[in-house]
Amino acid sequence: MDNHYTLQSQFYYRTGILVLGQLLLIISSFMWTDDGRYTVTGASFMFFSMLFWTIGFSEIFNHLKKQMPLYSRLGLIYAVYGSFGGLVFALEGIFDDAAGQTQLGLKAAEQHAIIMNLVMYQSGPAFPLTLLIMAILLAVRKNISLISSLILAAGAISFPLGRIVRISAVAHLSDVLILIGIVMVSYDLFKRGVRKEEL
Repeated sequence: MDNHYTLQSQFYYRTGILVLGQLLLIISSFMWTDDGRYTVTGASFMFFSMLFWTIGFSEIFNHLKKQMPLYSRLGLIYAVYGSFGGLVFALEGIFDDAAGQTQLGLKAAEQHAIIMNLVMYQSGPAFPLTLLIMAILLAVRKNISLISSLILAAGAISFPLGRIVRISAVAHLSDVLILIGIVMVSYDLFKRGVRKEEL
């Protein structure tokens, strides 16, 4: 009984954190400029979104540490790397919109190509890749349902498309798919934990 209560409280906390993080990300994409760049306000929402996503990822991988010890450790490192990449892009958006430093940023990217690649251009894709790997691996291990996996995977695949081509409709769609998918994944993990407890 106590363990069931613990699983339930973990589920509510984990899901609440993830929903809050993704809702902030959804709001941020409604605050793009006409040319598809973040405003200061939109980038600020993205910044705090990544904060909650980092905590949410930690909760998910902590839940998986007994069943999948290697993945839970390495996956968390990559997930945090991706969240930090989101933080970097949020800060870039804040400085670009507040101080008009877009050209300065492009010049810095040319002068410090390796560092900028590691800090921004590799960490950025790590966020959707974390979700895609999670969707596939947990479905293969039968930790989550196929429909949960497909929805989360669809959101993860479409996520960079909306940001690269800067089409707001695609960004909104991917954000909603990720929101639905991550809630379903969290619930599936909770139900699996309850079933294991009852055996």
